[in-house]
Amino acid sequence: MYSEDKGFFYWTTKVLSYQLDINKEISTMAIAELLQEVAGTHANYSGFGYNDVIDKNMVWVLNALKFEVLHRPHWDDEIRIKTWVVDSRRFFSRRDFQIFDSKGNVIVKATSVWILYNFEKKRPQSIEPMNFPVKLQAGIYAVDKPIATSKEVLDARAKHSFTVSYSDLDMVGHMNNTRYFQKIMDSYSLSFHQENKLKSIEIQFRNEAKYREQLEIRTRDNELGFVHEIRRQSDDKSVCLARVEWS
Repeated sequence: MYSEDKGFFYWTTKVLSYQLDINKEISTMAIAELLQEVAGTHANYSGFGYNDVIDKNMVWVLNALKFEVLHRPHWDDEIRIKTWVVDSRRFFSRRDFQIFDSKGNVIVKATSVWILYNFEKKRPQSIEPMNFPVKLQAGIYAVDKPIATSKEVLDARAKHSFTVSYSDLDMVGHMNNTRYFQKIMDSYSLSFHQENKLKSIEIQFRNEAKYREQLEIRTRDNELGFVHEIRRQSDDKSVCLARVEWS
């Protein structure tokens, strides 16, 4: 069930069994999936989504996503997701989110950056001339600290390798954004997940990954948690950079 009010979009749903992790709480990937889905639903509902831009040879591309987890809901818990567009500057648009429990408490805070990409010209499209029917919520942030942009490259220490499989692909044939969250979580041991709670995760996407490509996760620890970089083995290009904090 969803609704919109003065530019704020709301979606009420329940946590389903297949969205759970081993701790019987909503998984990190499921959170990423819900945020991506509600962003697309809001854009389509309001007239600036996939169906409105695809005929113009354009598509919205997720450039970065960060969320902070205050509490994880359990199976069959009702949650309410709120999202809004904060601003648009040239090629980039910021969208924020809050997830509430059934009592109205904020349990997840998130922010994201999107790029409008013209796949015919193979370059970003300036957003302002498009005159999309969206009410911007300037200065209203779910997450105070913005997503860090970095050109950091990690060394080859602590590698975890995997191959992009069919089930990783999205509808345009690239590795789905949400799968990066899953692969990074998979690089931790079972005992680590049982003994630690994810506090926050942010991913900055750099290049696409395609079917059967060999990727590796390079990991370095810091004072807050871990920094991960996923690189393509064939050309050593960086696919994404992630920062993960645990408590």
